[in-house]
Amino acid sequence: MGGLGVSNSRMLNLALMAKWVWKIFCEVRFWQDRWLGADSLRVQFPKLFSIARDVEVSIKDAWDDRALLFRRSLGPLDIPQWEKLEAALSGLSLSHDPDQIRWRLESSEEFSTSSLYNLLMAGPSVCFLEYIWGMKVPLKIKLASPA
Repeated sequence: MGGLGVSNSRMLNLALMAKWVWKIFCEVRFWQDRWLGADSLRVQFPKLFSIARDVEVSIKDAWDDRALLFRRSLGPLDIPQWEKLEAALSGLSLSHDPDQIRWRLESSEEFSTSSLYNLLMAGPSVCFLEYIWGMKVPLKIKLASPA
């Protein structure tokens, strides 16, 4: 708070915009996020990723709807990666519970604008904001970022 008890509007705006990023971030993406092994599937299967129709598809949609669609048919060079991916997925059983990403600034582990605002106001030691604003998010959110 400023001297007159007025919030720092820039920091409050950052915290409010981060709420939208958090909502998007809470759905784990099949290709982009690390959920199967040490690296994302984008890194593990670069040939398949390069021809994937929807590189932002969630695990839920890819699994439930079999939405692993490609822009072209798999060629001979793609087949080894496809077989490796199928083998990695074959032993998995996914629950229908929603994905959970925890916010460590709250004891409830739920995101709150106020906890992020308080962190931002604590000082310039916040290096993760560059990561947040570098994320792939809808244009209407990205345009409002302070980059």
